[in-house]
Amino acid sequence: MGEQRLALHHLAADAHARALKHIDKATAEPSISTLQVVILLILYTLFDPKSGNVSQQLGFAVRLAIDLAGSDSYEQPSTLLTLHKIIYCLENHVCNVLVRPTSLPEPSLPPRSLIEEPLDLMCTLYCLRSRTRQHAADDTLDKSFLSLDDVKLHSLHPNARATVWETRLMLDISVSAACQLVETYAEDEYIVTFLTVHWVHKAAMTIVDAEFTSEGQSRHEIILAYGRATAFLGKWSARWEAAGILLDCLHSRLQVAAKKKEASVSR
Repeated sequence: MGEQRLALHHLAADAHARALKHIDKATAEPSISTLQVVILLILYTLFDPKSGNVSQQLGFAVRLAIDLAGSDSYEQPSTLLTLHKIIYCLENHVCNVLVRPTSLPEPSLPPRSLIEEPLDLMCTLYCLRSRTRQHAADDTLDKSFLSLDDVKLHSLHPNARATVWETRLMLDISVSAACQLVETYAEDEYIVTFLTVHWVHKAAMTIVDAEFTSEGQSRHEIILAYGRATAFLGKWSARWEAAGILLDCLHSRLQVAAKKKEASVSR
């Protein structure tokens, strides 16, 4: 699996380098093709953040999506709506981690009780995140999110399932959500990006705090999840410098929490 991923990484890097030679021509006209090109650039940057400025790429994609939606001559509304949803998810995914405001309006979605497509589900989750950050969440959206059953949850691709657990962890920090999130990241089919590093750190910090509290998660689950989280950060530090920095912060947090626990016991 490791050799295959390395081969795919080299293939993607080569394709990206060749594509950049034609980027000016590919993005010269405001069109659906241009929007698709920019989305591909954003996706590549999520794997290699040094290859481009993801904030600028997202800004360009948002402006182009809005311009195309307002064009009277546009003849592919269903395609544009799908791309709108993809960009909405990408922008919110990045801005949640980088703590930046989003600018693309919420896409048109089916009634929450009728949501079947994973993309619509993810848009709903990101709508909830966005409204929560803006202190504008509504009870209906909260209930829809909390009522997602386990059968539906486990039928999702690991990346979509991780979005569910990330959102739960964001809304209501709990060691259960943190452990489930780390477990999802451990699945072979999960696709890691540089943003995963920050969520692993957030989950691990929650787990560290739970280790020294009376929260009702089993100690075995907590230790296993923490071990996985530190292993992830250590592994990814060779690829993304932030992973090593966050791993050091995590170790420091653990030491501080342990000392506080010892002090409270000795009293």
